Amino acid sequence: MIRSKFPSTLKHVKPILSTERTRFALHVQQRSVSSTRGVLNASSHWLKYALGWSLFGSFGTYTYLKYTTPNKRVVVIKDGPTPTSQLENDSTPSGLLSKTAVDKRLRNNETAFSFPGKKHISQIEINQLASNDPIEDHHQEVISEDQKYFLLGVFDGHSGPQCSNRLSRELLPRLKDSLFPLLRAKATEEKVNEAIDKTFVQLDEEIVKGALEKMVQDPEKAVARYLPEALSGSCALVACLDTENGEIHVACTGDSRALLGRRSASGTFEAVPLSIDQTAKNEKERQRMLQEHPGEEETVLVRNRILGSLAPTRALGDSRYKWDIKVQALIQSTLLPNVRGPPRNYLSPPYVTAKPEIMHHQIAEGDEFLVLATDGLWDELTNDEVVNYVGEYLSHHQSSSSSGPQIGEDSSVKDSNVATHLIRSALGGKDENRVAKLLTIPAPYSRRFRDDITVTVVFLK
Repeated sequence: MIRSKFPSTLKHVKPILSTERTRFALHVQQRSVSSTRGVLNASSHWLKYALGWSLFGSFGTYTYLKYTTPNKRVVVIKDGPTPTSQLENDSTPSGLLSKTAVDKRLRNNETAFSFPGKKHISQIEINQLASNDPIEDHHQEVISEDQKYFLLGVFDGHSGPQCSNRLSRELLPRLKDSLFPLLRAKATEEKVNEAIDKTFVQLDEEIVKGALEKMVQDPEKAVARYLPEALSGSCALVACLDTENGEIHVACTGDSRALLGRRSASGTFEAVPLSIDQTAKNEKERQRMLQEHPGEEETVLVRNRILGSLAPTRALGDSRYKWDIKVQALIQSTLLPNVRGPPRNYLSPPYVTAKPEIMHHQIAEGDEFLVLATDGLWDELTNDEVVNYVGEYLSHHQSSSSSGPQIGEDSSVKDSNVATHLIRSALGGKDENRVAKLLTIPAPYSRRFRDDITVTVVFLK
């Protein structure tokens, strides 16, 4: 059993007096106006909208609002991992983004790191594409000074970006402090796994229980920062690459996914999973949930979701599935009246754990690359498709080096960054019209057709 009850903190929360409520209501209103000023400013333009044209494609018919001013629309682009609104004029007469604008959107967040001459690693290529505004995906990379140890993380947020944002700031630095000394000391796999497990769970407790403690210590800051981090949630996928010993440790909490691309003697690629999605579709997870919540067989998993609502069975944050029901009622009645309460049939929390599933892999002959990605990629592509697209990318680059550049209009590979190539492929690849349609649909409507996507690819040779 891996469940552990969060101790009730209701008695510590009660000192929040009714005299505070007015001040908090005012603070929340002021914060709401401040944080949404850009949206409010943009709303005057939305008044100019009229029902526009429809997008037709394999995903059906979609009608949305379009500026009456021709060839202008607001595009949300991240500054680093966090997009900001900017005005773009690169649309075609039909209203779709032009090829130039499509490429710009797809390549905006590309990042690459090279490690020439290093054993078991040569290149890291990263990209992400927003569908939500703001994006709820985040990523981080931490490398030891001697470049022997690498930590790579992708964090898929839900119900807001706050939890995933905190994970992208704190989880890998903590893992660096706990893991790198163990790797240098050649500690056992059991000790490495214990350190990873403890780091994940401890950070989650600080997010979920710490928010309640902050309500007493600093209520204003709790409303502004700590409660949103606890109420939102995030999956976490972390790979630790030990280049000195040729080992990969992958820790997964949630439904982001890691896989290895292995080249066979014939030159084809095989997908080697290094994580298993933690959802109710995973029979092992389904059985765990049923065992941990006896008597709730009819309600704990409904439509393959926890209590009919949350898809991943493991996540950090998501206090709505962890806090005592009385604590949630108190928060709703005093500080955040608009926050969602617990789901129906909320009988035996916590329903969600932050404990990761950990896999170890010894790098072998033929292992060429590692892919980490949030579920926005896996919703569109299978494991085999992903390794084949990376193989396609490698083939084109190898031929480019021998016979001149082949990336461009006449090539199936249009991007120099492999993460971008995977994202483009997930949106339609060679079907440029479909890619343009999906990228033209603005947030929040785009979320009906695609999720945020974050991809990290590590070339091991």
